[in-house]
Amino acid sequence: MATRTYRLLCIDDDAQSLQVRKVLLESYGFRVNTAGSGPEGLRAVRTLAPDAVVVDYHMPGMDGGEVAREMKNWDAALPVIILSALPWLPDDAPNDCIDSCVSKGEPMGALVQTIQSLIDERRHNGYRRGGRWPLRAARFAVGAAGVVAGAVVGLVQRKIHHPDKSVSRSAMA
Repeated sequence: MATRTYRLLCIDDDAQSLQVRKVLLESYGFRVNTAGSGPEGLRAVRTLAPDAVVVDYHMPGMDGGEVAREMKNWDAALPVIILSALPWLPDDAPNDCIDSCVSKGEPMGALVQTIQSLIDERRHNGYRRGGRWPLRAARFAVGAAGVVAGAVVGLVQRKIHHPDKSVSRSAMA
């Protein structure tokens, strides 16, 4: 059993497997959110701030390795566990982005133990849920500042190229 309620994000394109996994992991005390594709999972990880992510490897469009790489770009300390039908990962899997791999053929206890040990390791290293949020907020602020700066540059260039026209409030909106 989880000693406190940890939030997991499970990503799998097989809706039935995803629902079964959700119910089983919740029976171990986890709070589980799900996503049915890699892009959906990437959107969810930013809003949910999970303690760990469990990703199916073989999915159409964006495989688990690509999802893991994007998640590690967002939060390098986020534990990412690949769940695969195979007992091993393909040779081209990005091992530097994957914290662990569990075969779907293993008992649920093996997945739970892996999740718990990775969360414990992260907490031991000083990270807590949302522990990277200051970095995330800074990235967001820099992105927003870039948008504002781009708008200002556009207005200035418009004024330089058309000095006889004044810039109205509606052009600034």
